[in-house]
Amino acid sequence: MIVAAVIVTYNPKLSDLVILINNIIDSVEQVVFIDNGSNNIAAIETFAVQYSKIKLMQLGENKGIGFAQNRGIEYALADKEITGIILFDHDSHPEPDMISTLTNAYHNFEADN
Repeated sequence: MIVAAVIVTYNPKLSDLVILINNIIDSVEQVVFIDNGSNNIAAIETFAVQYSKIKLMQLGENKGIGFAQNRGIEYALADKEITGIILFDHDSHPEPDMISTLTNAYHNFEADN
């Protein structure tokens, strides 16, 4: 399974983004930041360009988490290699093995039909 992460941001603490990205970056093919009109967008841009896997999309205003997630999913699925999407808020702190654990569980479920 080739996974993309969609992360909705709204005035995030950069320390939270560092934790989130460090814990998922090796487990995903791409990361899509969808920004909901953050006041600290310049800092988010500076952070995002440090990683080739991160694409930043700016909505310009807060359109809500559902709208933002849908835009991120649409962008990620435009890459035909992506077969799984995982959603996060900017302050999520997943365990480093969370995505591989979920992917393995999915494959086991699929194998059991």
